[in-house]
Amino acid sequence: MTTLERRPRAKPAGPRARRFAAFALLVLACWGTLLAIAAPPSSDLPVLRTTSPGVDSTARPDNLVLTFDRPVSANLATVRLTDPYHRPIDPDRPVHANGRAETISVPLPKQKYAGTYSVAWSVPAGADVAANGTFTFDLASRSPVQDAPVLPARPSVVVTVAHGIAQFGALAAAAVLAGAALLAVFRPVGEGPMRRVATYAWFAAIGLTTAAFLTFGPYTAKLPLTEAFKTLAGTMDSGAGAVLLARLAVLALGGLAVAQLMTAGAAATARERWARAATVAGCAGALAVTWVFVAPIGGPARHTQAAPVRLMFDTGADKGLLDLAVTPGKIGDNEVHVSVLDTKDVAKDGLGVTVAFHPPDAAVPAVPVPLARAGTGYSTGSVRLPGPGQWELELTVESAGGKRETIYGVVDVPA
Repeated sequence: MTTLERRPRAKPAGPRARRFAAFALLVLACWGTLLAIAAPPSSDLPVLRTTSPGVDSTARPDNLVLTFDRPVSANLATVRLTDPYHRPIDPDRPVHANGRAETISVPLPKQKYAGTYSVAWSVPAGADVAANGTFTFDLASRSPVQDAPVLPARPSVVVTVAHGIAQFGALAAAAVLAGAALLAVFRPVGEGPMRRVATYAWFAAIGLTTAAFLTFGPYTAKLPLTEAFKTLAGTMDSGAGAVLLARLAVLALGGLAVAQLMTAGAAATARERWARAATVAGCAGALAVTWVFVAPIGGPARHTQAAPVRLMFDTGADKGLLDLAVTPGKIGDNEVHVSVLDTKDVAKDGLGVTVAFHPPDAAVPAVPVPLARAGTGYSTGSVRLPGPGQWELELTVESAGGKRETIYGVVDVPA
């Protein structure tokens, strides 16, 4: 007779183990939702690499187009112009030119006057920074250059107050919600007033976060509240807008957790009680992160950029334009952006471009700039300028047949 040894079956997970798994999954869901929807906004500044019409150029375009080195939020950008008679022009809201995410475009008036137009622009670059600058272009002829339009330095008081109340109010409501949840962990609240407090706090947090989302566009673009719905697309495309949407999603998950805690009985053991407390803390932590990545009250700080320099070239085989931007134009590491255009401001390939910097001290050898193709007619590279002074820029354009032209300029590096 053969004796079979029976192995003991694994015991099914009990209610306590399932509760612990549920707590862990809830925390993971909150943080997973946050990371899936929102990413820390980048504080890298977009660089204006070319304009159409070009800086100091003479043209009669229908639209003003600004092209950057990376995608930008056109819906949250601001562009203002002044015509040759010192009259301000407030164009429509900027859009992406032909759907290109790295551009912003505004229409120019149908009635155009000969002379010099001044432009001021601003583009948000993250939670707390914005790039801005000024330049001029000419229509048909050149007239005396005038001061550039002045962009609002800060959002209006009404917009600032509305956005601030929404942000701080949502934070206070979330804190009350987290406090009510912790109280439910250590002291069952039953049907008492604490349940009503938690319910009101949750609805308040949801409503005020929605208000912060709606007011973010006017707040960032420094527009009146009446422009809130016109800037919604820009808010949704921005990093801060994604963070606010993530906050709403985490609040939805947190609301389910608080509801369960409010209706559950007392924890059976101290271990389960602390597991519930850790769950509340984990979800509240995910929620708290969303306040770190949204623009501080007062609006993003602006960083002014010099306008790209426009140069003409003629190799004998090709004619065109070069837009050159060197940023930040200071001692240390700098970025060099070169855009090759035809005479109608359209990017063109097929030309070789080399760049080198000659230091103020002629005895020191030139510093070449390795360029890499970054798009049609667009190359970028980096260079380290170790000292101040007037650095001579040597820029060579070469056609496919080997004909070339060398252009010289000066980059003034402050001490």
